[in-house]
Amino acid sequence: MGPKKLEKKLRKEEKVRKAITIEKKKEIMQISSSEIKETLKKWTELQIFVLKTHPDREKANRCIHLMNDDVMSYYRTVLKKKQKQTTLDQFLVPKRLRPSDPEAGPSGLQTLPRRERTPESQLLFLVGFLWEFRNAL
Repeated sequence: MGPKKLEKKLRKEEKVRKAITIEKKKEIMQISSSEIKETLKKWTELQIFVLKTHPDREKANRCIHLMNDDVMSYYRTVLKKKQKQTTLDQFLVPKRLRPSDPEAGPSGLQTLPRRERTPESQLLFLVGFLWEFRNAL
């Protein structure tokens, strides 16, 4: 097998490996937050049980730390990402209303109430505009 064929084969294997990794990440991200929380809670209970009952505490402690660092930290990270995404969605995704709601516009988004123009509000706008214009000079 020539070097070009070997290089081509290696690139192909790398693409397949990346595709599999992406699929696995998608599968794991589909696990619900409640399932992850429940599993982490059970893991905490198991740690306490093992530390209380295992005769070789040092060995048990090492294994627990190894499991925490290598395995469970991944699920904690996934949970944090999901919670952060949920928080962001609350602020960034517009509130959808049913079209039957009186406040809903034609797009289904909530319409903002119109402010009434008063002489005071127009004066404030003008003062702000003049202030910005003065500072720009």
